[in-house]
Parts: sequence; structure tokens; C-alpha cells
Amino acid sequence: MIFKKTIERFLGTSSKNVLILMSGTIFSQFISVLFSPILTRIYTPEEYGILGVFGSFVSIFAAIASLKFDAAVLLPKKDSVALKLLKLSSLIIMIIGFVIFIVLLFFEDLILNLINTPNLKGFIYLSVISIWTIGFFNLFKNILNRFESYKSIAFSTVAKSVSTTSSQLGLGFLSFGFKGLIFGRVFGDVFSFFTSYFFLKKESRFTSNLEEPKTLKMIALEYQEFPKVTALHTFFNTVSASFPILILASFFTADVVGNFNQSLKIAFLPITLISASTYQVFSRKVTESLNKGKDIYGVTIETIKKLSLIGLIPFLILMIFAPWLFDFVFGNEWRVAGEYTQLMIPYIYLVFVVSPLAYLPILRNRQRKAFVIEIVYLVLRILGLLTGVYFNNVYLAIGLYSLTGLLIQCYNLNWFLKLAKK
Repeated sequence: MIFKKTIERFLGTSSKNVLILMSGTIFSQFISVLFSPILTRIYTPEEYGILGVFGSFVSIFAAIASLKFDAAVLLPKKDSVALKLLKLSSLIIMIIGFVIFIVLLFFEDLILNLINTPNLKGFIYLSVISIWTIGFFNLFKNILNRFESYKSIAFSTVAKSVSTTSSQLGLGFLSFGFKGLIFGRVFGDVFSFFTSYFFLKKESRFTSNLEEPKTLKMIALEYQEFPKVTALHTFFNTVSASFPILILASFFTADVVGNFNQSLKIAFLPITLISASTYQVFSRKVTESLNKGKDIYGVTIETIKKLSLIGLIPFLILMIFAPWLFDFVFGNEWRVAGEYTQLMIPYIYLVFVVSPLAYLPILRNRQRKAFVIEIVYLVLRILGLLTGVYFNNVYLAIGLYSLTGLLIQCYNLNWFLKLAKK
């Protein structure tokens, strides 16, 4: 009750929707964190490192599986256009998954040699299933967001966490090794796909027979900025986020990757709990305000202030006590992950505050500039990581990775505020 009142105080009129989304996210993360001390004692950092490489490969392509037409479904005033976008996105997701499968069929060994993970031979094909199901899950979430079906989104998020964690636990006790982590991850992706589709089918606005004279080709041309700019931007954004794991896997040992992956998981927990939910509600609120000719600068400033205060104490605790906390909670093997976390806290705190505002370039049709920023971001991150590789110092690599992220997020914050003022 106290938590609810605190969030309502900070998030104002959107608090109910944010709380509904957060309830699902919080419970799903609670499940994940609750069983993490068991999972980290069943699976080794090396095995988590293999999962990290698999997950990074999936993330890069799943994020753009629909060429970002899924992000456009909030924009049309007519549901009929939004549903045509859903059909277009679904077709593209299937095609992209099939293309990735063909590429893996011919270049599997080359790809696995580049990322120094031969253990994934044969298992890398499972990534196609995850890419398909995550692509559809993201699409369905955006449609459900348009329909204001926040409870459905929350339940689907919980279903994904429960199915993933329970299957990884069961397979871990059966001594499946890294295979248990991968099978569990894929099972969770598939289960969340079916869950979200089940809720979508129940929506009256989805099942109603809406006539729309525009063809899929006309819709694609109308929203062509999304595949041309937003998809490329998202691709570079995801590569920027996933590339550290792939670079670390290529030049350091698997246990380094596992510790880094666990560090990211815990450090980004506040972002997953609050910022992601706030983004979904913020994107809808500013879209509606702009369509009605209302000011969006006030709600942008309000969001920044409130997120800054909400995240301050959790990030300070991680900044000071991370190595001890990781040692105590996950086991002595994971203390290094806490040290990595300390290096990344300033950057991640700023991501926590700024990330919900990332919808503003889409709203203002400034995706091209956002794309250029993302390219610069990726280049700087790679240079920072490779500098650490050159000196054979993983702490230097992660420190420079964090510093470049901090600088880019500062620039983004300033730019987003300017976009909100227009």
C-alpha cells in the first residue's frame, strides 16, 4: 500500500496504468531474482556466458524482426490501419526468421568461430524460434497497449518469467548444463507468445471486422520511415547493447561473459521494473496529448524528476555494496559481477531516467538523427571495448563501455528536452 501511494505520488495521473504494468514486471522479476541464487549455484558463470552469447544473437534480430512496423501501431487514429500494420508486421517477422535460418544453415561454423562459442553448434538454430516468438510478442504488446489492455501485458510478462525460470530450474536439476539455460529461455519465449496472442484474440477491437481500403503496400509506404530509419536505429541500438557480450566472448573467457551478463541483469533490474513500464504509458500519453494539440514538455520534465528520485537509492546501494551483495546472494563465483556493476552504475542510472523518453524522436519524426546518434554510440562503445582488449584488461574495457554510455545518455537527455519543447 505504501509502495502504491509512493508511485502514485511520483507518477501522477498515469500511475494506475504504470502500476498495472509494473505489477507484472515486478512479479516477473521477483520470480527471476528469487530463484537466481539457486540457478547461479546450479549453473556456472561459463554456462551463463554461453547463454549470454545466445541471448545477444537473438536480441539483435528479434528487436527488428518486424522492421519496427510494430512501433507504428500506436500512431494511427483508426484501429483498422493499426490492424493492417499488425498484418504487415506479422508477415515481415516470418520472412526475417526464415532468412536467418537459411544464413545459419550455410554459415553456422563461421558465425560460431567468430564469437568463439563452438558449444552452440546445433543449438544456434533455436535462436530462430526465439526471434519469431519475441518479434510477435513485442508486436502483440504494442497492440494491447493501443487497446489499453495493460493487465494482459502484465500477465504475459509474468507468464514469460515463470515459464523460463521453472524450466531452467527443472533442466538444471537434471544436469542439462548450458543446454538447460537455452531450452528454458526458448520455452519462455514460446510460452509468452501464446499467452499474449490469447489475450489479443479476446479484445473486441481486434476481432471486430473493420473495413480498411488501404492495402498493405499503401500502409508500408505511409509508414516507410520505420523500416528505413527506426529499424536501423533499433538494430544499432541493440547491437550496441549486445556487442559487448559478443566482443568479450571473442577475446576473453566464458566466465567473464557470464559475470558481465549477470551484472547487466541485476544492474538493469530497476530499468526493467520501472522505466520500461513508464515508456509504454509515456509513449501513449504524449501521443494522445500531441494529437489533441496539448503541451508535452510538462509531462516530460515531470517524468524525468520522478524517475530520478525513484532510482536514486537503489542505484546508490548497488554502487557501494555490489561486490558484497553478489557474493552473498549468488555465491562467491559471482563477486566479480558485482565489481563490473560498480563500474557501470553511473551510466545505467542515467539510462533509467532517460530511456522512457526515447519515444520522442519517433513522435517528432526525428528518427534519422536518433539513428546517427546510435551509430556514433556503437562506434564509441566498440572502440572502448577494443581498447580494453588491446591492454588485455576487462575492467578497462567495461569502464570505457560505461563512460561512452554515460556521455551519449547526457546528450540524449538534452536533445529529448528540446524535442519536448517544440
